[in-house]
Amino acid sequence: MVWREVDSSTGEFHVWILEDKIISGYFYEPVDVNLITDDVERFADITQFDLKKVKEVVENVDYYITNSIEFIKSELLSTPELFGITALEADKYRDVSATDFPVDMPEICFNPDKSWFIKFAYADFPSVEYGLGVIVHFDMNDSPFELNIPSMKDIDC
Repeated sequence: MVWREVDSSTGEFHVWILEDKIISGYFYEPVDVNLITDDVERFADITQFDLKKVKEVVENVDYYITNSIEFIKSELLSTPELFGITALEADKYRDVSATDFPVDMPEICFNPDKSWFIKFAYADFPSVEYGLGVIVHFDMNDSPFELNIPSMKDIDC
């Protein structure tokens, strides 16, 4: 895997971007993969990340994307108001396959503490802001466990 180091303009975090094109059977565009740290003492140290785990996730990208989409669907059906729709509207997605589910522009991000998530920058639901999308966090066993729908009002500018 070939990584390109990117300096943060704020100096609050540091990012490495995977140069390899990661192709998914779900999306037209490649999946972006990033390593993100806020440890100023180790900004230039890529070994702070679990690169073995990164490789495993990248090599099985569709497996993790499928798990993410199924988790989003489960949350949509159980708490449709989180997505800005009614239970009746959510029920229309019950039998929608992962390939047809209305999310796009996936990005996989890894942190030094071994936490990681998949963000879909686009999700076609009223309460999901374009670009901020829907984020699915994975636990240490690589199971999705938390959904986050960020909002611009939560971001300090």
